[in-house]
Amino acid sequence: MVKSLLVQKKYFLLFLFIVSFVVRLLFFSAFLKNNSLQLAFDSGHYHAAALSLVEGKGFTNVDGSPHVYRLPGYPIFLAAGYALSNHNVTVTLLVQCLLASFIPLLVFGLAVVVFPTIPVVAYVSSFVTVMHVGFLMFAGMVMSETLFTFFFLMCLLFVCGVIRGWWRWWALVGSGLNLGIASLIRPSGPLLLMAAIILLLLCLRPYRYAIKAALIFCGSWLAVVGMWLARNFLLTGSLFLHTLSGPHLLNHGAARVVMMAHRCSYQEAQGIVTASLEQRIHEQTVHKQRPLYEWERCPITEKFALQTLLSYPWQTMHLCVNNVAKTLLSLYSSELLFIDSGGQLPAYTSQPDVSDMFMRFLCPRLHDIRIVWIIYFEIFMHLFILLGLFGFFVIMLRYHWIPDRIVLYLLMFACLFILPTCICGFARLRLPIEPIFIMLSVRFWLFILEREWYEKG
Repeated sequence: MVKSLLVQKKYFLLFLFIVSFVVRLLFFSAFLKNNSLQLAFDSGHYHAAALSLVEGKGFTNVDGSPHVYRLPGYPIFLAAGYALSNHNVTVTLLVQCLLASFIPLLVFGLAVVVFPTIPVVAYVSSFVTVMHVGFLMFAGMVMSETLFTFFFLMCLLFVCGVIRGWWRWWALVGSGLNLGIASLIRPSGPLLLMAAIILLLLCLRPYRYAIKAALIFCGSWLAVVGMWLARNFLLTGSLFLHTLSGPHLLNHGAARVVMMAHRCSYQEAQGIVTASLEQRIHEQTVHKQRPLYEWERCPITEKFALQTLLSYPWQTMHLCVNNVAKTLLSLYSSELLFIDSGGQLPAYTSQPDVSDMFMRFLCPRLHDIRIVWIIYFEIFMHLFILLGLFGFFVIMLRYHWIPDRIVLYLLMFACLFILPTCICGFARLRLPIEPIFIMLSVRFWLFILEREWYEKG
């Protein structure tokens, strides 16, 4: 059915792609082309790893040691662009804008699979995705969100098609491969793999077929991710994907709960946890009679950070709730505010002022006044999506309606993306599941329109 519809609507999809690409080019030229922070912070890490690849050094740090801090997927994409464009970052980002223009098409296909009897959901959802500020923003930034979202949506499309019964083994292989590639771009792969396997086992019948499908899916995923795991094991003797998790838990989790518990500044709290951690690392250094490698420090850091979080349960709960709320409610326009301010981030405080957080967007202090219009447009669109999503759940409760299992499947994936952001909440962390929110929201607003038409008729 999907293939038939896509063939029938090939001219619409071509139009959708062209409009999407033009809008992304215009947004990039207006706001991101002269970004002074284009290669700062996380972007700088990706850029450095890509240059190492282009120069033939492999994934190595400046000192020649193996690079294990970041996953390799996005640096490989950047390196390919640099190799073809003589290290030109702008040209590489234009290629990324081209890739990002396929995302509305994937949203269209996914909406057809999820709501096969209501094709208008696919049309509206794809157009919302074309104009969505988050997708416009990260299409033109040296960040991994666009690449990850592309492969993640491909995975969802294939898996939902298999559960629907429209596609078979080739789709399972394609889904596993796409999730494998996505797992080498952002560190969400193992959790999503487990969810996909569980859902295949729950949704497919007979059980023998479900088990076979899960094994094929898992094997396809491992065919991609296994190469990186093998590389790390051969170089270090340890089996892991990355070492980002340790510093992430320490700086965004442990330091912040200590800050709240002791009512001190973030810098003071960071000094407290760093000193305690270094003491533990020093003990291991004395035991091994040599400095610890990065991949040896990471599990120690993770364990210490988790123990710190558990030592302050109320502060940890407060932090988790706040971060999940930030992930769900924050605006992608904050990236433009960050660029316009020259890289100034709101400081971590033990008692954040909520009114200041709202005024930061409602009455921003800007050098480029055009950003105000982007912020207000996003506020309108974000309210449209959030209210529609809330309304979708209200309908479920009001009419005791159990959605299609595909919808439940997508909601489970959404939860798996949102829950890990309890340590660090940013709008960009929800971007890959934004299409799910858009589709469900559109379905609600269409339900409201249908009821009005029915009552008037």
